[in-house]
Amino acid sequence: MQASVEPFHTPPRQWTRRGLKAVGLIPNILAALSVLAWLIGRVVSDRYGWSQWLLWIPTVSVIIVAMGGLICTAMWPRRRWMLIGWGVCIALLAVYFCFIEYRMFARMPSDPPGLRIVHWNATTEGGEEDDYIDAIIAAEGDITITTDAGATPFRPRIWQWNEGTPVSMRPFAVMTKLPIMQRRHLVHQDEIVVALLRVDTTEQLGRPLTIYIVDMPSDLSLRRAELARQARRMIDNVDAPPPDLVIGDFNITRGAASLEIMFPGMVHAYGQAGAGYSATYHRGEGGWLLYHIDHVLLSERVRATSYEIIDPGVGRHTMQAVTIELIEHP
Repeated sequence: MQASVEPFHTPPRQWTRRGLKAVGLIPNILAALSVLAWLIGRVVSDRYGWSQWLLWIPTVSVIIVAMGGLICTAMWPRRRWMLIGWGVCIALLAVYFCFIEYRMFARMPSDPPGLRIVHWNATTEGGEEDDYIDAIIAAEGDITITTDAGATPFRPRIWQWNEGTPVSMRPFAVMTKLPIMQRRHLVHQDEIVVALLRVDTTEQLGRPLTIYIVDMPSDLSLRRAELARQARRMIDNVDAPPPDLVIGDFNITRGAASLEIMFPGMVHAYGQAGAGYSATYHRGEGGWLLYHIDHVLLSERVRATSYEIIDPGVGRHTMQAVTIELIEHP
């Protein structure tokens, strides 16, 4: 007589434990994928359309996700190696955030020497015009440049402070007491705007200063690298002196490959003289300052002695202010 073989059945409690363990791994897997996506974005940058989305992942959000992974792991026993892994991951992210990305412990001079240049994408909406005027005057720029500020820079209080009529270079307005030697658009096509401003700073710096003012499209569906290449081609087709300084709203994050594509060889003023958390968008009610998309780039002929972000109290962007001096080459 052939003995019957009973089918193997896992006890219900064992299935329950396995199921709970599997469910407990899901948050860890999602957190690990988030950290990996952030890392790929930092390595590949925005050279491709798909990778620019990864570059825009804020480091602070990845630190929060990693801490969530650590907490989920701590709730389950016998996962010591995962606890150690998350601890190391969070420590490395914190070091990058504090010492590399935001230079938290760098020191800035209290009274930096040089010429002070202020830029603000004002986007005048949701605030009183007097508040915008107060912010422009309070920034105390030797040269102040606004983007999309409408008629605000041309009000009587600005005239009085500027000791003259500001210069319009739509969508830009320039306020300075220094003589303007040249101003014209170099590029004004497909929402890419680059203007040339040449100011007589002989008394302050020893020679005139050449500034490029930039405003790039904000449409997130557009590939940043391709926009940068397009802008570079158009600039190369124009007869213009090279810039000492480039300033404006690039709608590209700091450190992105697109900035190097657009203005090769130029360095960010924050890397020379900035310190602490820096983001220029999106401020205001319901907004979080997460992205540094307004920039000052410097040629090898110029050095920043100070770079700061100023919250004007109105608008969607913060101000950026840089103090510069010329570098004397032998």
